[in-house]
Amino acid sequence: MVHDEHFIEIFRSGCQQGDACRQQGDCRGAEGLGQGESCRRGSGVRLTREFALTAAHCLQARELKGLDMVMLRLSDDRQVEAEVLDYDRRSDLALLNLTFPEGEDVVLPEVCFDDARQGEAWKAVRQPDSADVLTGSVADVSFEYGDPRKNLKVPALRLNCPVGPDDYGMFAGSPVERGGPHPPTAVLGLIIERRAWDGASEHAVFAATIREAVKQFDRFRFRVEDLARDQWPLAVRPYSVEATETEQKLRISAAVAEALDKAGYDSLVAVHWIHR
Repeated sequence: MVHDEHFIEIFRSGCQQGDACRQQGDCRGAEGLGQGESCRRGSGVRLTREFALTAAHCLQARELKGLDMVMLRLSDDRQVEAEVLDYDRRSDLALLNLTFPEGEDVVLPEVCFDDARQGEAWKAVRQPDSADVLTGSVADVSFEYGDPRKNLKVPALRLNCPVGPDDYGMFAGSPVERGGPHPPTAVLGLIIERRAWDGASEHAVFAATIREAVKQFDRFRFRVEDLARDQWPLAVRPYSVEATETEQKLRISAAVAEALDKAGYDSLVAVHWIHR
């Protein structure tokens, strides 16, 4: 990989970075962040300085609900915590908000994003500078991913790759990059869960796209910028992380409805104030 500032690793809460973990041991019950296989749960990709994506199935229920912080390690070995702001089961995506010490200069990841093209080469590594690499070609740029039994489907990438189920989980959340040595790094998406009912080949790998992530988490007002193909592929930029007006109205309505319910009223009356 030419640049890996965008790469993050996710660890089990309560593990310790020390000799036991570095030697692939276990550190259950200790505090901190480790490197052992019993502690590592997956990877992810940073969208911006503070925001990142990972596969939702890598995280525990309490983390998805925002009750526990997610333990992360950046590509420069810094240990940080992150909060799950939102997640989507259909696309197997979770949006993380990384927390850094106040005043710390956080470098913007040197990475750009792009749409996959049919038949092009791709690659994914398990962790930065790792010898564990998946490679293949793009089989489908708009595969219907999800649970068709419940009519819950979202577009995703279907990638050709001879990988077994035991190895597949090791790459959960790993950034999928365009194959080839040409900088800058172009991330096409991130590896998500293989589901029993997907109907695809056993050698298929699935990846959520950055466009789909922006669509799923649009309440945080991320936007996609399509830049010139001969310069940079598309970029993702958050221009606000405040609740949208629609969400604010929903929150207010929910609070009013809850208050009325507690007061014994079972209907909601909309009151319009008139300025005089």
